[in-house]
Amino acid sequence: MAVRLTRAGVALTVGIIVVTGLIIGGLFLVKHAGEQARYDEATKIAQQKLEDESNKDVALNSGDDEKSTETKTENGANNGAESGASQQADDGASGEQQATELPQTGPAEDGLATLVIVGVLAFAAASYWRSRRALFEA
Repeated sequence: MAVRLTRAGVALTVGIIVVTGLIIGGLFLVKHAGEQARYDEATKIAQQKLEDESNKDVALNSGDDEKSTETKTENGANNGAESGASQQADDGASGEQQATELPQTGPAEDGLATLVIVGVLAFAAASYWRSRRALFEA
């Protein structure tokens, strides 16, 4: 089978290469955006857990637990509102965590990239259709 190199054939080949590059680039962009969203959500959760853990009192030895209750009662006389608030925070942190909304992944709300990709795909499809039609008319 002989292949003739024509201007339309070269343009179609270049168009296919460009479209393939745009598709691969778009897929890479979507993948990167999804990974970044998951990373940001995991960072927020880890930061919240770290803050919750730093607010808790930690007893290292059995005697330390008794000392911390004595200190709390002494502080309770001075700062009743503050110790009550910290005790409520400790009680809330020890309970089960409620399920939260899943992070949004996928492409950003930028419609320009989507419009460009769809336009290039439509151009490639129209070029292919015209070249096939020209083949059969000749």
